[in-house]
Amino acid sequence: GSTADVGIGENFYFYAKMVAALAGVGSFIQVVLQDSADNATFADVMAGKAIPTATAIANYELLRMRVPLGLRRYLRLAYRISGATTSAGTVSSYIVKDVQAQQIGASGFTVA
Repeated sequence: GSTADVGIGENFYFYAKMVAALAGVGSFIQVVLQDSADNATFADVMAGKAIPTATAIANYELLRMRVPLGLRRYLRLAYRISGATTSAGTVSSYIVKDVQAQQIGASGFTVA
């Protein structure tokens, strides 16, 4: 069998989106990439924007980020919630090979 690492030389992406809307007064959600050498002690590597409740609706894309080089063996995404109260919200996240990057322009315009 092969002992090669999966994905060497390829880009991978972290993708996270709201499944059910974040609910709460003055709340924010932030996705944070963390890594660890021992799967016990994790450190922040990168953080997405803090997204307010009004924006964090169902299907809202919280994070689309290429997995950076030089990370330690274990990875996880942490979801930081801040604000007075949070009563609901569900997030799904994935490591994917490709992400949706299509840009849609106004009707009647063409891309040169």
